[in-house]
Amino acid sequence: MGEKTVDTLEDRRLWALSDSELTDRIDDVFTGLQNLRAQWLELIAELDSRGLPAKLGATTTGAWLRDRLRIHPRTATRDLTLARNLRRLPGLANALAHGTVNTEQAEAIAATMTDLPTDLGQALHTEVEQTLIGFAAQFGPPQLAQLGQRALELVAPDVADAHAAQLLDLQEKRARRDSYFTLSPDGLGRTRLSGILTNDDAATVSAAIESLSSPAAIRTRGAGHRDKRSDGDGERADGADRADRADRADRADCDEEQTPGRRRAHALVQLSQIALAGGTLPHHGGGRPQVIVTMPFQPWRDATHAALGIGQLSNGRLVTAATVRRMACDADILPVVLGGDGEVLDVGRQRRTFTPAIRKALYVRDRGCSFPACGQPPERCDGHHVRPWTHGGMTSLDNAALLCRRHHNLIHDGDWTVRIAADRLPEFVPPTHIDPQQRPRRNQYHRRT
Repeated sequence: MGEKTVDTLEDRRLWALSDSELTDRIDDVFTGLQNLRAQWLELIAELDSRGLPAKLGATTTGAWLRDRLRIHPRTATRDLTLARNLRRLPGLANALAHGTVNTEQAEAIAATMTDLPTDLGQALHTEVEQTLIGFAAQFGPPQLAQLGQRALELVAPDVADAHAAQLLDLQEKRARRDSYFTLSPDGLGRTRLSGILTNDDAATVSAAIESLSSPAAIRTRGAGHRDKRSDGDGERADGADRADRADRADRADCDEEQTPGRRRAHALVQLSQIALAGGTLPHHGGGRPQVIVTMPFQPWRDATHAALGIGQLSNGRLVTAATVRRMACDADILPVVLGGDGEVLDVGRQRRTFTPAIRKALYVRDRGCSFPACGQPPERCDGHHVRPWTHGGMTSLDNAALLCRRHHNLIHDGDWTVRIAADRLPEFVPPTHIDPQQRPRRNQYHRRT
């Protein structure tokens, strides 16, 4: 008696709604969601305009949103971009607030407004904006984006002709500005590739990938493998030779069935392997680019224990022990052997100031900038002496932390302090104006275990 029951769909009797009542309810809830989204974007814009995330030690507003709300970085960036655009497009912001457009339509319209030449004058800008808002009653985001490409032609044909070349130049500049490439794990043992390239850059990448992914190129490589195998290497172990032949046979069988998209994915990996093997890539972080894999000592040493081990790449993603052993043969790998408690047993023999060996250990331990909420990868970070070397600090793993350039400067010039905790991981103490209790904080973004 008196117990509060869970409000389920059954309690709300949604099953009893007629078809028209159900669709009306969907319309009402969607309108409410858009109203909340409009308020949400206004809050983000205000937060951003005040520069509050930077005052709290965050790298960017997007990074602060990601850490504060535990959302995907892509979601934070997308919402921040639209919030900023709505600040400079009050007509569109008003349309969103009153339900005339939804957020996806607002994104498409804002993209068009960004592309318009800057010398058109406010009146013409407003006319284009209102015209596209009017189209929102009939068209979805893809159609609005297409109409946006002809927005000037629809509103002012004479002006459109005069600005056609300028508009194309602006679009190309925006494409260069917005170019990006990301690798995002989906939690299911896969990684999603996404990004934007300029048309000319895409043509370059496409030409290289197609050279490796076309059926003719695959058949040529297969013939090359058969020729090499016919020469033979009688010194190879029978087991390794059988495994190699089976692997090649599996690949040959799959090649005929592969979709063009799958062939291009394999070609992208091959391009990267060729670049790593060539040794011509520029250095970053004090050493040449390499793949770092960590795993327990016994499965690494002994193939009979492979089922007991799981390897971890430098980006935190997990692979099987068998995959680690294969990668060590095929790619430029730096195996980091760990003891039973996860301590690094072998990182090299050099002992100079932040040698590649020490940096490798930092990569494995910190996995990127160790400052709270920062997502910068290790390649973009500096090694920082927790106790300054000039004050007697040792150049060692237990006196080091990876920091991106911005947070490295913050630690040197600001009120934050860093220390190595009892578990040998870096933690940061904020100044009193951020946290009067000065409770230590850690970067949870990189902690995947």
